[in-house]
Amino acid sequence: MYAHPAPMDGIGVRPNVHSLRDARHRIPVFEGLPWGELHDLETDPDELCSLWDDPGAAAQKVRLLERLLRAELAHAGTAPAPVARA
Repeated sequence: MYAHPAPMDGIGVRPNVHSLRDARHRIPVFEGLPWGELHDLETDPDELCSLWDDPGAAAQKVRLLERLLRAELAHAGTAPAPVARA
């Protein structure tokens, strides 16, 4: 996870990016934006072609998004238990 150091071309904001990489793929997801990227590092090591909207990569996208979500949850802080009713 990282905050991009400068506004990105085409979106005009400094996005907060959460990314997961496995042996073959990398999936960055941008906070506040309705899209992300999906890269097959074996066939596109320079990450020039995103497979985010490719129907043939949908299963990989879902698998990696689930892994990213589970990793985020595993590292998220938890709120203390309530001590009284409001």
